[in-house]
Amino acid sequence: MDSEDIQIPPLYGAVRPTGIAAASTLVAAACLVMAGWQLRIPILRGQVFGSFVSPNAALCFLLCGCSLLLQTSKDGSSPARWRVRAGMGLGVVVGIFALLTLLEYVTGIDLDIDRVFFAHRLSDWWLPNPGRFAITSAIAFLVGGMGLVFIRNKDKAIIADTGGCVVLGVAYIGIIGYMFGFRLFYGHVMAVPTAILFAGLGVGMLCGSSAGWVVGALASPRLGGMLVRRLTAAIVFAIPALAALETWLEQRNIVTPESGMAILVLVVVGVFTTLVMRTAAVMNSIDQSQEAAQLRATALSEELSALIEASPVGIIRFRQDRTIASWSAAAERMLGWKADEIIGHPLPVAPNSTHDWSELVAKLAGGASLVHVETRQVRKDGSIMEALVSGAPIRNASGQEREFIGVIADSTELKLAKEALIRTEKLSAAGRLAASIAHEINNPLEAVTNLLYLARSSRDQTQEFLAMADEELARVTHLTKQTLGFYRDDGAPAAVNISALVESVLNIYQSKLKGKQMRVVKELRAETELSTVAGEVRQVLSNLVANAIDAAPTRGVITIRTKPARANGNGISGIHVTVADNGSGIDAALKNKIWEPFFTTKKDVGTGLGLWVSKQIIEKHGGSIRFRSSRQGTLFVVFLPSMAAAQSTRVSA
Repeated sequence: MDSEDIQIPPLYGAVRPTGIAAASTLVAAACLVMAGWQLRIPILRGQVFGSFVSPNAALCFLLCGCSLLLQTSKDGSSPARWRVRAGMGLGVVVGIFALLTLLEYVTGIDLDIDRVFFAHRLSDWWLPNPGRFAITSAIAFLVGGMGLVFIRNKDKAIIADTGGCVVLGVAYIGIIGYMFGFRLFYGHVMAVPTAILFAGLGVGMLCGSSAGWVVGALASPRLGGMLVRRLTAAIVFAIPALAALETWLEQRNIVTPESGMAILVLVVVGVFTTLVMRTAAVMNSIDQSQEAAQLRATALSEELSALIEASPVGIIRFRQDRTIASWSAAAERMLGWKADEIIGHPLPVAPNSTHDWSELVAKLAGGASLVHVETRQVRKDGSIMEALVSGAPIRNASGQEREFIGVIADSTELKLAKEALIRTEKLSAAGRLAASIAHEINNPLEAVTNLLYLARSSRDQTQEFLAMADEELARVTHLTKQTLGFYRDDGAPAAVNISALVESVLNIYQSKLKGKQMRVVKELRAETELSTVAGEVRQVLSNLVANAIDAAPTRGVITIRTKPARANGNGISGIHVTVADNGSGIDAALKNKIWEPFFTTKKDVGTGLGLWVSKQIIEKHGGSIRFRSSRQGTLFVVFLPSMAAAQSTRVSA
């Protein structure tokens, strides 16, 4: 038999609905019996084989069914406390009633409880002790009532499970007694429908138990559950059925008692041998599947271990208290600690690290995953390593995060490369600016040359020409100061008016704007001052304005807005700067690439670093930059938080 053909049925999901169905059947059947007594309909009161279901038994079955329904919920959650208490109360009532009935049988004293219910119909009763149910029924109701009291108590669930088994046993014994005509088994007199209802009560109690060790064994998807299900079904149903068949053959003189017994033994042995062999074959096949799965799991574990050891990045496993549970060879090479030195101890973190490991672990414990979080790690020798950390929670079978996996990569060289790219972009921006400044300075210098020539040629207007030359030189001086202000920056935050910064950037690009006959729409608010690094923000604005000029057509329009704003989500205060053009927009296939370094659509003109550097600068300041583009143009929106808000954002990130 192929192991793939073996399936162990997960029966736990059907347990609770089965219990609810059994309880509902009890309530419905009890109501039908009482209707049969009231309307004098024999079939409804279970009148078969010379007996019937008594009114008191129907009442007890009704109370037991209601008790089960009150203490069981369809979705598996705990029912309300009042429902549990009401169900326990009904169980107590049934138990007391059954105990009093037993006392009547034992002492011979009539306590006059048999005629409390449906006394006006007991004239139809032809058995001894009108209204009283059989002694076996009294025993079953007494034990069942006790079980219903503890059915929701996990500490005493053994009482409920035992009660359910006893009730099922009484029902089974009564049915066997009827099958073979052995009156002692069904008392004086338990009706067949009563035995069947007791079977339903037992099933409902076992399925509704809070512990459910009996149903747990029967419904278990494991090998033990499969073995119990097969053998129990054969023992409970097959043997009595074969014995009943043998008795029927004897009664019709088809077989003699001796031959019938011999045939019965042979058939029982054959059935059980086949069942045991079949079960053993299935269990062996499942064992083989489990062994194969174990071998595959071992092979995968070894491959994973080899992959972890060969990985160039450090892979660690740590707990919620930050103590290390496993430590790869790459982590040892990067940070210096051997596995036996660091396992069981928390991972040291450099002071003034961008992110604290306690915050990272808290995020992982909340179910989040981390990707490329910048941190600073301390090596064993005390040196600092720039690192990128990624992580994810490791969930157990119940879905809880017990441990976490972490990946540590040395980002020192990456950070140096990033800084080199930023310097490259600054040089590129300086080159573009130099070209613009040269163009701007050339015009006034030509004017000065002409004015000096005229001053030498005409003595009458010398002073006038020299004054005009002085004005042109003042323009050159102004442009030079703007150029120096663009790149001479000590990196220290200072109060900056963003609207004024925009004006200075636009002045730099006046020649380009005039060359393309472009119109600039400015909506600059005066109250746009915040504490920031002016040179870096000026570089971002210069990149956005230069891109807008390149993207817009001749006689196009560029719109620039500044206004105070708050960031979406966290409400941090700052400034919104919007730069929009009416060009042809960015192709949809390229929108995800514009933030990548060295990506450009300007061919020989651009370096592909402008937007990438701008994004790095804005994110360093705790802000954000986003865009949207269509065939009508492209719009970039920059959010610059105040310096205090930016620092708070970086600490909590």
